[in-house]
Amino acid sequence: MKTSTMLLVFLLEWIVIGGMNIFAFNNNDFAIHRIVFLLDIVACAALIILIILMLILAFKKGW
Repeated sequence: MKTSTMLLVFLLEWIVIGGMNIFAFNNNDFAIHRIVFLLDIVACAALIILIILMLILAFKKGW
């Protein structure tokens, strides 16, 4: 998978999670809240891993 498509997927994921956050805040449903919070943590971790991998690839290729 190309890095550009990966970034597009992550952007879509962030938009979906953001929408879910708004939905959870409007409903005050703590079950939804917990699921969304877990998704937020997973997305943050995945994003950090992706950035590290991209940096490693960039240094290997010599930018």
